[in-house]
Amino acid sequence: MTRNKIFIILALMISARIFTLTWLPLMDPSEGRYATIGKTMSTGGDYITPQIIIDGKLIPFWGKPPLFFWAETLCIKLFGANEFASRLPSALSGIALLLLIYWIISRYHGKDSGAAAAFITFSSGAFFFVSGLVLLDMMLVLFSCGAWLLYYAFLKETASRNKKLFSVAVFVFLAFGFMVKGPVALAMFGVPVFFWTLLNKRWKHLVDHAWLTGSFLFLAITVPWFIVAEQKTPGFLNYFFIHENILRFLSSKYGDLYGTGHKFPYGMSILFMLAAAAPWTAWALFLIVKKAVQLKQKGLSYRELMSATLECEDQTTEKFSYFAVAFISITIFWCFARQMLLYYLLPAVPAFSIWIAFYFKKHNVSMKSISRSALLLTCIYSVSLFGIYLLMGKTQSTKSIVQYIKNIDEVNNIVFVRRVPYTAYFYGDGMTELHPKEDIAVSLGRGGKDQNTVYVVSDHYQKRFFNKIEKLGERVQIIYKSHNWLIAKKI
Repeated sequence: MTRNKIFIILALMISARIFTLTWLPLMDPSEGRYATIGKTMSTGGDYITPQIIIDGKLIPFWGKPPLFFWAETLCIKLFGANEFASRLPSALSGIALLLLIYWIISRYHGKDSGAAAAFITFSSGAFFFVSGLVLLDMMLVLFSCGAWLLYYAFLKETASRNKKLFSVAVFVFLAFGFMVKGPVALAMFGVPVFFWTLLNKRWKHLVDHAWLTGSFLFLAITVPWFIVAEQKTPGFLNYFFIHENILRFLSSKYGDLYGTGHKFPYGMSILFMLAAAAPWTAWALFLIVKKAVQLKQKGLSYRELMSATLECEDQTTEKFSYFAVAFISITIFWCFARQMLLYYLLPAVPAFSIWIAFYFKKHNVSMKSISRSALLLTCIYSVSLFGIYLLMGKTQSTKSIVQYIKNIDEVNNIVFVRRVPYTAYFYGDGMTELHPKEDIAVSLGRGGKDQNTVYVVSDHYQKRFFNKIEKLGERVQIIYKSHNWLIAKKI
């Protein structure tokens, strides 16, 4: 495939994702939460400690370092507080990783391999969707996966100057990853590199690493903010490193200050990995099983079958594939976590995509098939966003109802009955009253007889809302009612 054709396909895929950033409103809870943190930072001017609304109060957010929120704040300053600006850091992170994959793999294995790896990565379901969501994980993937890609370049280079540059770049990427989500960035790099080195007995590579310069840069990028953050809000370091990282991995009850975790059975990460890289995992499994049957007919043992599947992508002294070891070891790492979400497996997706691109090439899968499949998947994902909006846009976001209220004359105070969704804070522009989850009667007491206050009730609470009104002897005027929302005003 020509270089021009590769760039055209990449440009089409990237354009599709950028164009679709505004097709969905921000969704609760995760997008609304992180978007509100970024908006609060951009308006409040506190660039040291991110702040989050919990129980109706604005408190320090100790759960994550601020790099993602800094990027989000910059985008909001440039483009305003909207879906495009809030999602742009994730989209740019995904695009940057896509280009890095193409550059590194093309540099050592040719442009077709680089293009196939990039196409497969971007058209993996979880990668495409998360690259357009207000989540920290795509930026984490950029820096943690970028680090082991740069380490791969370090391994491949023969010129000492290039080796040192790539080695130093590894530490810089790890530092930025640390400033996105903390120690997990080191784990997503260290686990695959350690096991690949162990399996291939390539410890000598570590001697050539730019330990002194790289460590200095890592510490220079990360340490100052952590010191200032602890001084500004004492207790941050203890919560972040002990509770948010170590205990979060080991226990489902780790003292979460900001909500509840997501507990799944041990080993669930295997299914999550298959889902995250779908539908390419289905194609890969088909080819692997087909190949295994052929090799088994030749009398090979299961160990020999596994070795043939995981063999190195080129003719070198290494026995095991760098990228196969990467996605397998990351998946196994998350098998033991007590807190789990599907997008935790995102760092494994680029490694899987690169490995399967080599596997496809070895088994004569054409670039035409890969590129056409990637473009078709990108189109399907883009169109499916409309379906997601119809299914979830009105129930998982308050954008439409808040915009409706803003068009009502003389309304300047919005009370969400019982609890306030995060997107209501984001879209409310100061009109949404802050309060904790509370009894319906307490919510009705807010605003008194103020005619400038409206009450918003979700479908979950509408029956109880009317029962409470009758019991309290209140009278309300229904301004708007749908299957999902009700707007009322006291009379």
